[in-house]
Amino acid sequence: DGTFGPTDPVTYEQAVAMLVRILGLDVFAQRKGGWPDGYLVVAAENKITSGVPGTNNQPASRGTVALLTYNSLEVNLGEASYIDSDGNAVTIITNKTLLKDKLEVEKKYGVLVSTEFSAVEGAKNKAGEVSFKASNGQGGYYSKETAKVGADVNPSDLVGYAVSYYLKYDKTRNEYTAISVQEDKTINKTITVAAEDLADSTLSTFRYWEDKVNDDEATEETLDATILVNGVVDSGATDATLRPDSGSITIVDNDGVYEVVFVKQYLNFVVDSVNTDRNYIDFKNNNSVQLDASKSDKYTFSLTLDGEAIELKDLKEYDILSVIADKTRGQEISDGPNSDPYFETAQIFVTRNVINGTIDELNTNDTYILDEDGNSTKYRFGPYFDKNSIALGDEGSFYLDYEGKIAYADTTKTLDNYAYVIDAYATGSSARPTANFRLL
Repeated sequence: DGTFGPTDPVTYEQAVAMLVRILGLDVFAQRKGGWPDGYLVVAAENKITSGVPGTNNQPASRGTVALLTYNSLEVNLGEASYIDSDGNAVTIITNKTLLKDKLEVEKKYGVLVSTEFSAVEGAKNKAGEVSFKASNGQGGYYSKETAKVGADVNPSDLVGYAVSYYLKYDKTRNEYTAISVQEDKTINKTITVAAEDLADSTLSTFRYWEDKVNDDEATEETLDATILVNGVVDSGATDATLRPDSGSITIVDNDGVYEVVFVKQYLNFVVDSVNTDRNYIDFKNNNSVQLDASKSDKYTFSLTLDGEAIELKDLKEYDILSVIADKTRGQEISDGPNSDPYFETAQIFVTRNVINGTIDELNTNDTYILDEDGNSTKYRFGPYFDKNSIALGDEGSFYLDYEGKIAYADTTKTLDNYAYVIDAYATGSSARPTANFRLL
């Protein structure tokens, strides 16, 4: 109507019209009635508004605009390609899209086959790289393609999974970067079982307890799988490989049979001190390890706390490091200060979850801890925890690993950081009293 409202909210149909015009489909909207109905019709025909909440004449939310934009990314663009005999520009639909031709990003479907930490096919990647096999749409796959890993993209846990992924092309470097990698949940079928719930599996039959207390029989699944232990293909796997003492097993089916088995085992270490000058961590069990990021030609590692990357200098005494290394059980990670750690890659999960309380009940595989609020909670023991280091009635601090199991117990710390209040009274004026406590 000839006015311009720079501070007015953008309405649902205005947002739709903007996208229709961006896509070069304005002429078709005009033919179908123009503003606003013609734009809504064209948007619906191209599924731009599919599954998007919105009401005409009402402001469009950020979420609504995000969904509309996402739905527009792969709509074929319209272009004015020639002038007809009446002098009108004729628009035709091309095979171009906003995603590929304007943003230089390709969306693909396939299987993630390798990262710097593990591989189900071929060798592991260099640090900061990831490889895929794109689906050919006919039940098969194209040859492997490798890309850089973009910021905020962490595909490490999706090796062997069917995924959808976006690759952005960099003309100057002639390389692709994976800017998004997501599990394709319409294809993948996965089962993850904690070590304590595993039954007597074999290389051909995976057996586990869904309800160990109440089930009479273990659940079975047929396997025809590549087996990876801590990210490395184990060509010499035996039935015992599928019965780890710690961690978990995940089986993955992305084409009708469980074809990948991930055995994840870990060891726990308790930080005593950190030497940032020499990149060493000293542990409570008198072992040490060097983690020097500059030695990426020898080994690579990740160090995360609550899902966020941290540095060596961020570690504190009593931090629990749950280490998943690509050597047997990761034991070589603690070779000591006289040698580099004997692993190629390691994922190190840092936890700072501590329970203060008293051992209320003690069993072979678990214990109950009575906390300061009077609650008695069951905790399982982490891998290789020394059960002889604690006894019924012990009071102290109990440190949990990344699976919530007890990794370390200190039954001496709390003796000097509490007191009994044996008297309490107020002194001074009623307007500004001072509270006094007598402590034993």
